Amino acid sequence: MGQPHSPAPHLQVLLGIFFHAHSAVLIDDVPFTEDDFKDGPERIYRLYEQVGTNCFIAAAFYAVLGGFSFCQNRLNKRKEYMSGARRCGAGWVIKGAAPP
Repeated sequence: MGQPHSPAPHLQVLLGIFFHAHSAVLIDDVPFTEDDFKDGPERIYRLYEQVGTNCFIAAAFYAVLGGFSFCQNRLNKRKEYMSGARRCGAGWVIKGAAPP
């Protein structure tokens, strides 16, 4: 049984792209105030781009942590294989040991 796969990095990248494209559908997710509308759309566009950049940063964190988790999982499986231990029921059984 493997680790569950999270599509979060893909969604974060897509959201980052759509925020940088100033998608009108995502206006509810942009933290703006009434004063931001007074000087034209430039301030709103900057807020869109700030949120989009945050999405790209979150996607990078997901990817780095996912890669780290994958490496740790592989190292643990290799360690189990090299030690001869195998998972049996609720605990670990070491090669050559009497079963519980």
